[in-house]
Amino acid sequence: MTEMVKILASLSRFIIADITSPKCIPQELQAVVPDFELPVATVILNKEKPHAMFGDFLKYPWVLPLKKYKDLLDLEKNVFPNLLSDVEVKLAEIKKRRVPVL
Repeated sequence: MTEMVKILASLSRFIIADITSPKCIPQELQAVVPDFELPVATVILNKEKPHAMFGDFLKYPWVLPLKKYKDLLDLEKNVFPNLLSDVEVKLAEIKKRRVPVL
């Protein structure tokens, strides 16, 4: 399963992960965040707290700040549109940092 997550990450422009009541998400984030320089946006239900090791991911400049949502309608109508704008900004930052291949 972890290898499949890594393959999908390698084909993606960005990742959105809901870390509400995580089961395997911490393992999957650990498998991709350090190795793939692509925006990672995380969301969590307002009432929840992120898993204990979540803060470790924030040291990577391509991990966006955690966004909270109150319900699925809030996630769809308010959080996702802003999140996608943030992802586009982060993609531009990553592109600027990369050295062109000659």
